[in-house]
Formats: sequence, structure tokens, C-alpha cells
Amino acid sequence: MIIEFLSRFSLGIGAYLIGSIPTGFWLARLVGIGDIRTQGSGNIGATNVGRLLGAKYFLIVFSIDFLKSSLYLKWVQSFDCDVN
Repeated sequence: MIIEFLSRFSLGIGAYLIGSIPTGFWLARLVGIGDIRTQGSGNIGATNVGRLLGAKYFLIVFSIDFLKSSLYLKWVQSFDCDVN
């Protein structure tokens, strides 16, 4: 029972850490518009990036964010553990 709890807890921590990587923030910095949190809606997500930089950058941020979650879930499934 404690092992199951620790497994679920560590999976949750991993998901949190993967999700906390601010893709939009770093891409905006790379492109050179500075801190995206001070522009547009103030959000670091794909929509605000798209508003400020265009559809190409929206798709880049959205795709990276989607892949972060998808690849993490595929990796978790490779352990063949029950996460329901």
C-alpha cells in the first residue's frame, strides 16, 4: 500500500515538473521580445505567444507543450503500472 502511494506520488511530482517548464516564456526570450508576462494578456501560454509573435510561434509552443505531456504519459505507461 505504501509502495502504491509512493508510486502515484512520484508520478504526480514528475507530471508537475514536466508541466512547469515554461515553453512560451523561454521561446519569447529566445526570439528577443523579453518577458512575455509583461505583454499581451500576461500569460506565458501558446495563445499569448501567438498573439504577440504570430501563428508559427503559437504552433511551436503548443506542439512542445503537447509533446511534453504526451511523451511523459508514454514513458509512465512503459512501466506497466496502474495509474487509474
